[in-house]
Amino acid sequence: MTDPQDSTLLGRVVETYAHELANSPEGRERLARLGVENAALLDRFKVGWSAGTLASMARGEVLERLRALGLVDAGGKERFAGYVVIPAFDERGEVAQLAAYAPNDRVAWLVPDETPVFWNAAILKHAREVVIARDPLAALVEIAKGREATIAPAGHGIPLGQAARDALLAHQPKITLLRGAEPLRKELEALGIDVGGSKRESGAVLIEQDANGFTVEFPRRLRFVV
Repeated sequence: MTDPQDSTLLGRVVETYAHELANSPEGRERLARLGVENAALLDRFKVGWSAGTLASMARGEVLERLRALGLVDAGGKERFAGYVVIPAFDERGEVAQLAAYAPNDRVAWLVPDETPVFWNAAILKHAREVVIARDPLAALVEIAKGREATIAPAGHGIPLGQAARDALLAHQPKITLLRGAEPLRKELEALGIDVGGSKRESGAVLIEQDANGFTVEFPRRLRFVV
C-alpha cells in the first residue's frame, strides 16, 4: 500500500477488527477451537474479527476509500463480514495485507494477486532457523503451540513479492516447510535460501524428509498399549 491515506485507513480498520474480536464470542470461540485463545498473543498480532460495521461507521471520502480498497461493496456490504482477520505488516509497520478466514477457515486476501510480505517477518531478525506455514492462521496456530519462529506468506505465495524476497535474502535463514507450504520450495531455492525437509504441523505425527529418505518421529504424548 503506497498511498499514506490508505495505509492510515487500513491501520484504523485493523484496530476496529481487533476491538470487534474482543467483543465477539463467536470469533474467539473459532480461534479457541484451533488452540489460539491467549489474549496477549491475539493482541500482539492484532488478530481481529469483522462484525460488518465498517460501512455504518464511515461517511464521504472514507467510505469511498473503503470501497476502493475492496473492503466494502457498492451496496455497503462489508466484504469480510463474519471473518477472522489477520493483518500482515511491512518493515515500516504499515498494513501490507489482510488474511480473512471464513467460517470454514477458507482464506481470502485483501490483495488477492500479490504476496507482498511474509507474516511475522520480524522474527527473521532473531531466528537463524524458521518454519514456513501455508498461511498466517496456520502460522498463528504453530506459535500458540510454542513454535515461535514461524512465518507464512501473506498471500498465495507464488510469486513472492519483492519485499518478501528481500526479507529472506537479508537474513538467509534455514527454512523448513510445513504442510501446505511446499509449493514455495522451488522459488526459495532459486533465491539461494537453505530449504530443509518438509514437516507436518506440530501436534501431529512428524514426518521429516531428507536426502536419505523419510524418517518418522512420534510426539512424546503418544503411547502405544499392547
